[in-house]
Amino acid sequence: MAKVEVYYFSGTGNSLVLAKLVAERLGGALIPIASVIDREKIEPAADVIGITFPVYYADAPNIVRRFAEKLANTEGKYIFAISNYGGGAAARSRPWIASSDRTGRRCCQRRCRNDPAACRC
Repeated sequence: MAKVEVYYFSGTGNSLVLAKLVAERLGGALIPIASVIDREKIEPAADVIGITFPVYYADAPNIVRRFAEKLANTEGKYIFAISNYGGGAAARSRPWIASSDRTGRRCCQRRCRNDPAACRC
């Protein structure tokens, strides 16, 4: 089975709840983005990398953008993101996630609305 790391940023705790559910379901490590953001490079040891975050002003928070820019050695790894927003779908986060594809990373996006435990990554 692939090694999994789920990184999260949460302002109110909602993204933390999602990250915990996903990490538990996938048997992965739960890692706060704030604990690694000061590194020059962030090199996940896992084959599957999840990123969970809230949507701020129709976009990913700056800490999440900086985290994504610092990700290194991700070739051939599966990267997914779960963005959440209290009022609806996070349409603005789609271009940000799609831009990760241009760097050679495999990506997908899942929206978990009423039942986050039902997410399949």
